[in-house]
Amino acid sequence: VYEALTAYLAARGVEDPAEPLFVRYSPRGRGQRMSVRGMREVVNQRLRESGIKRERARKLTPFSLRHTAGLLLVESGVSVEELMQRMRIRWRPTALLYVRQRGKVGSGPELQSLVRL
Repeated sequence: VYEALTAYLAARGVEDPAEPLFVRYSPRGRGQRMSVRGMREVVNQRLRESGIKRERARKLTPFSLRHTAGLLLVESGVSVEELMQRMRIRWRPTALLYVRQRGKVGSGPELQSLVRL
């Protein structure tokens, strides 16, 4: 992921770390920070194109992907502080919701390969 993001930023010519990571490419908003709604639409489109998200399948959203990432971080043994930093969680009780679910994700080999960081 790091390499892909680095290549993306280089292709955009981004040098200032304060610039937005993802920007709009529409004529009206070119170069502006992508909205939450815009990001959701892009993620949903890519999920459908890849065949991961189907119309009648279990609901898969950008938020559910974020939640899964948080659970996988907890399963990998990160501290609450690191979880908060990586997921940009400001309120500790929110991070603790992930910690309380430790061990409930599953233990299949395909899942364990995702847990290793």
